[in-house]
Amino acid sequence: FVAKQIAAYAKSNAFDIIMCGKETINYNGSVVPGMIAELLNFPYVPLAIKLDIAGNTATIEREIPGGEEIVEVNTPFVLSAAKGMAE
Repeated sequence: FVAKQIAAYAKSNAFDIIMCGKETINYNGSVVPGMIAELLNFPYVPLAIKLDIAGNTATIEREIPGGEEIVEVNTPFVLSAAKGMAE
């Protein structure tokens, strides 16, 4: 229900980036942001710790098991932010 409400609002406002947190009642699984991305047919980048934007391209550093990964994605997209993003 929450993901559907956020996706409907985002769709009517044409956002380029939808940023969500990972701290949720689903044990930090970042489930809602993934659902939002699916409902909007947007790319989803989970557990982001750093975000740089150049035009309509984002370079995102994210946590993965055993380390970190850098990905590039064009807007619009959804990401879930890990603790490092807020620092």
